[in-house]
Amino acid sequence: MNSGTLSAAMRAEPEKLPQYVKMYYDLYNELHSIHDTEGIYPKLKDCFHQQADRLGRWLSPDEVKAVHSIVDALKDEDSVLHGDFHPGNIMLHNGELLLIDIPDVKSGSQLYDLANVFRDMISCPQSTPHMCEISQGLTPEMCSQIGNMFFSMYCKSTDPEVIGGFMKQFGLVYGFFMTMFIGEEDLHPEAEKAAPHIIDQLCRKIVLPNADTVKYLLQTL
Repeated sequence: MNSGTLSAAMRAEPEKLPQYVKMYYDLYNELHSIHDTEGIYPKLKDCFHQQADRLGRWLSPDEVKAVHSIVDALKDEDSVLHGDFHPGNIMLHNGELLLIDIPDVKSGSQLYDLANVFRDMISCPQSTPHMCEISQGLTPEMCSQIGNMFFSMYCKSTDPEVIGGFMKQFGLVYGFFMTMFIGEEDLHPEAEKAAPHIIDQLCRKIVLPNADTVKYLLQTL
């Protein structure tokens, strides 16, 4: 293939970053315009219900039941989802973007992939900046730039108050998706080590106390 990753192109040609982010954003929309009408891929809601049961390692039965109720609030959509949608998993081939690393394709709410973007481009540069280089081949500063541009396009606004308001709301949704991540099978050792802290600080103290708001946002964002 005459190609390299989108993240490598972004890093090599920072003057073209707005153009590359627009391509990234357009690919996000193009992917989610594809619908799994024949039910080929696993359904996100079904996967999440299985993951909610696995959270019983750390949560009480009542807490697990509450997580299941949030999963039930996910829209019954059939958009095709990548599952790890960041520039390091996209190849730039003769000017065209091609997705790679797709063993976790599912169908469901596109908010799942939006949470991937939020994780890698907004949260990661702040919470675990060293992971930007490891997982995406980008500096934390570039990840933040990309995230801000992406969400400005998503919000169709350059107004910091509009974007900030959306980010505040989506932060709760992101907390829910991060909680579900801990319920995946075969967690990476680092994720396994961090799981009790994430469950306690994110799930118990933020997601579950705001369960009704999370359900509402899953339906309306």
